[in-house]
Amino acid sequence: MWKVFEERAEEYDRWYDKNRDIFRAEVNCVKRLIKKPCVEIGAGTGRFALELNAVGLDISKEMLKIARRRGVEVIRGDASLLPFKRESVECFVMIVTLCFLGNPQKAIEEARVCLKKNGSIVICIVPADSTLGVEYAEKKRDSPFYSVAHFYSINELVKLLDNFEITDMSGMEIKGENDFLCVKAVKR
Repeated sequence: MWKVFEERAEEYDRWYDKNRDIFRAEVNCVKRLIKKPCVEIGAGTGRFALELNAVGLDISKEMLKIARRRGVEVIRGDASLLPFKRESVECFVMIVTLCFLGNPQKAIEEARVCLKKNGSIVICIVPADSTLGVEYAEKKRDSPFYSVAHFYSINELVKLLDNFEITDMSGMEIKGENDFLCVKAVKR
């Protein structure tokens, strides 16, 4: 799935230039839930990592080149095989990353292993049943990015976080209620 990002990193990054207001609102939504220091899994071109002062982890070399140019500290790695020691990370964040992972459950469990006791993971999604989620699903045929995405419902996300204690949620309206939703969960 990640190969589309490797091949189209610049095109992907331009979305943020065209949608600055949405990006700013999403950053504010995430900031309410994370603690520092934090590692962003699936950091892509580093837009969020820069704003959140987070380390950016991604598998795509091309995306990380752009993130590095932005001044983001980057690590090349796979979400399902994280390059961290057990119980060594305070906070992970995934911002619209889950929908592009081949095995999201494995990635979440890998994050749990690397989190310190009482460490947190914040996962932000465009819910499948939201106005924006439905719109993105309709664009699957025409978009190289959405064509490989699997959008999750809020209930599916909660189920994926079964081994965590969900402590907070933060959502925002873009075109409809909770088009962008962040869930904070703490390692039990």
